[in-house]
Amino acid sequence: GDWQRAVALYREMQEREDVNVDYMALNPMLGALWMGGQFQTAMEEMTKGLDNDFYPKAKDPLGSLRDEGSAVALDLHDFSYGSALARTVLWLCELHSQTTQKHKL
Repeated sequence: GDWQRAVALYREMQEREDVNVDYMALNPMLGALWMGGQFQTAMEEMTKGLDNDFYPKAKDPLGSLRDEGSAVALDLHDFSYGSALARTVLWLCELHSQTTQKHKL
């Protein structure tokens, strides 16, 4: 399917020395993965993209909640449809994890 071809092309790009692999290369693959129902793989690849500084990281997802009345926000500029969905799910997991840890203390 399309997502398999997108992954193969992305992997080929990663192996080439003359190609700068960044979010512009990762976005199409994430979109294909998401549209192909490969949600876990999309989130794993998004995590790698975050680790490689392809996208801005949310330093403290709950930081803005410390001030009463503040809203939590995630900047999705430069994200494709698939990368935005994968990042949003990961971000919500981070919020859940922090909230759960906070209530256990």
